[in-house]
Amino acid sequence: MFTKPEEYAIPALDAILHAAPATRLGHKFSYQTIGMSTGWPAQVMKGVNDWMFLNRATTNRAGTAAVVMTDSNLAHSKTFIQAAIAQKPDVVVVAAEAFESQEIISIIRNHYQPRAIIATHAWSKHNLLNNGGGGGGGGNGVNDLHGVIMPDQWEADGCVADPVTGWTTKDFEALMKGAHGNANYHSASAMAAMIAVSSALKHGIPGDQVNTLAHNMEHFKRSEERRVG
Repeated sequence: MFTKPEEYAIPALDAILHAAPATRLGHKFSYQTIGMSTGWPAQVMKGVNDWMFLNRATTNRAGTAAVVMTDSNLAHSKTFIQAAIAQKPDVVVVAAEAFESQEIISIIRNHYQPRAIIATHAWSKHNLLNNGGGGGGGGNGVNDLHGVIMPDQWEADGCVADPVTGWTTKDFEALMKGAHGNANYHSASAMAAMIAVSSALKHGIPGDQVNTLAHNMEHFKRSEERRVG
């Protein structure tokens, strides 16, 4: 099972909402999103903002801090992050790659303790935190990850068999071992694409499967370009 970037943080937000203090207007909590301003991190932050609007779950939100963490503008990024956490949000959502994500977490922990942190790639590369929080955040090592929730891209522990191949996650992991390397969400995504194409060909009209598949994929591509654009 694969998850769109817009939906990465949603299960955690659902759980937090149900546990949030009740007010006369329902369960509410304040939040901030911090992450890279382009690519999939931007989609994660958009998904969080859309969820907040649809669930009317937010209180006193001050805005989204779009941050690009690189060595050249690290000081500038820290200013954005500190401004975001100065609002004292109950929940902080971090959307970035491993280095940037763990650096942002370290900066947050040094200045503020939100009720919850939802962060992509938070647990991906422990050595960054073992070295003191990555590249200069002055972190406390893996202690910074206490209570941090990390969304995952696929259900790696799933036991449901694929309807086309009959494989479970364990079957796929066994297939990928050895010369093919270990199974991860990258290889799982590639295999899912192959299965989808095979299934489409199998169920198409004999003699016209390839043309129909190519037409549908081109239509899907244009739809995605309009959606993202």
